[in-house]
Amino acid sequence: MRYVTQAVLSVGTLCASLGLLAPTVQADNLSNAKDRMQQLNAASAENAQSLTQEKQAAQNLQDSIQSYQKLIDSLSQSMAQTRQELDTTQAKLDDIQSTLNRLKKQLNITNNDFQALTVALYEQGNVPYLEVLFKATSFSDLLSRFQDIVFLTKAEQGLAKKILALHNKVSAEEKQQAANLQSLNKKKAKLAALQRIDASLKQQKQVALARTKQQIQSDVNKQQRLRSQKQWTQAQINQMEAQIQNAGNVLSTTVGLVVEQDLRYRSISPMSLYNYVQAHDSTFSLGDIETICNAARSYDVNPALLIAITGQEQAFVPPSADAGEIRNNPFNVFYSWQVYNTNLADAANIAANTLRHKLSVSPPSGEDPIHWINDPANPWGIYATDPNWANGVETYFNSIMQQCG
Repeated sequence: MRYVTQAVLSVGTLCASLGLLAPTVQADNLSNAKDRMQQLNAASAENAQSLTQEKQAAQNLQDSIQSYQKLIDSLSQSMAQTRQELDTTQAKLDDIQSTLNRLKKQLNITNNDFQALTVALYEQGNVPYLEVLFKATSFSDLLSRFQDIVFLTKAEQGLAKKILALHNKVSAEEKQQAANLQSLNKKKAKLAALQRIDASLKQQKQVALARTKQQIQSDVNKQQRLRSQKQWTQAQINQMEAQIQNAGNVLSTTVGLVVEQDLRYRSISPMSLYNYVQAHDSTFSLGDIETICNAARSYDVNPALLIAITGQEQAFVPPSADAGEIRNNPFNVFYSWQVYNTNLADAANIAANTLRHKLSVSPPSGEDPIHWINDPANPWGIYATDPNWANGVETYFNSIMQQCG
């Protein structure tokens, strides 16, 4: 199984083999990390200010909600009072209607008596008095004229007065009924308006509060993400600063030759190496293979070992959208090809120099030299964090040597 590592190198690995390039590259990465930290600090400060504003807005909203609640309570009281007034008005209307019905019934009976009296006057031949009555302009005027007829008996006059009084009372009650009905309709309209306002205020309160809480939670989440990014970036800065410090110490250290004969430079046909990687669906060109071989010769490292590392790190760079950039650093020196995207010659020289340092010290008795490259006990540190890295490199190395060496 192939393991694609990030090749996070220790101080004793790539930093040691970079020569004067190591502090410069690390310093550039450190500068970028510090710039990123400044950006994160600025974003964090801005978000903290936004969060403060949102919390203040939430407090203001809470105050507004309390004001809303007072208004809602007042509206509720007004609605309760209006409902009570409606009930009272309706009861009054019902009572007036009952009185009207009773008066109209009584008036109807009295009117029948009056009609009977009028017929009797006509039958008795009292035409002049009838003419007086017929000149009345209204029913009230008729009753008034009827009372003025002096020859009428007291009973008849009493009947006329009773009819007039009933008529006036019915008219007054009808006017009061109309006024009460109008008042009732106004109170109903007022109640409907209060109910609409109440519903609107409650909805505004809920929507505004939900929106503010959502924004606050969003800002809190963003602040947590920024805090995590700052911690991660600070950790990178600390690591880079330590590596730069140690790189200076490494530069002053002399290094010997590769002590393992099988891993020292030997001439291997670039074409045979090219054919090997092509059989593994690689995008390496023949010129790329020659570049790697030149780096191997410069640092007395077997070119098959460098090719094997590209197999373990990036599967000999098969076709992909990023293949062109991966070929610039298929050894993943300085963390990865994404972080340190240079050119193939530079990356190959760094990797070869790293291997020369690691292989300049003999491995413990019985330990495979390739495993020694990634052994924490190596004074030059490990090459990659993958514990199975050496197994993959050794498998590729043996295969390459069998077919090309």
